[in-house]
Amino acid sequence: MTTDTPKPARAPRKPRARSDAAKTASTTATPPQPRTRAPRRSTKAQPPEPTPPPSVPVPNSRPVVHDPDFTPGEQKVGEDPFKLTVNIPQSLYERASGLVWHADFTGEPDEVRSMTALVRIALVEAVARYEKKYNAGMSFPPPARLRRGRAPKLR
Repeated sequence: MTTDTPKPARAPRKPRARSDAAKTASTTATPPQPRTRAPRRSTKAQPPEPTPPPSVPVPNSRPVVHDPDFTPGEQKVGEDPFKLTVNIPQSLYERASGLVWHADFTGEPDEVRSMTALVRIALVEAVARYEKKYNAGMSFPPPARLRRGRAPKLR
């Protein structure tokens, strides 16, 4: 059997002491000024960025061939396509779709005719940049097997 006992009342809060400046600020109706902050300046001398060592080609590399008649990324005209499925952020997809729609509507940029063309152009540029940076401009040799699925967790 429970008896209903009243809870003890809470002690009233003590009023805080306010300074005269705070009292006058609360009586005036001016909004507070936004805080602005100057960017920090480093007091230390900035060392120059190290120059990367010259890249050495990976064994079995071959030179990249560019032919103006090819579609970007093709090594020969009419090369069989390879289906590639990737997961990208929704916002990136929306931005890319907007670019494809803009290109379809205005005709500029003229090389972007579809989402496939946009992805192909971007992939060719990214691979060429990495080949130049890490493999002395030579194309990387294809692997015998490429890992599939999710990337392994880093420990």
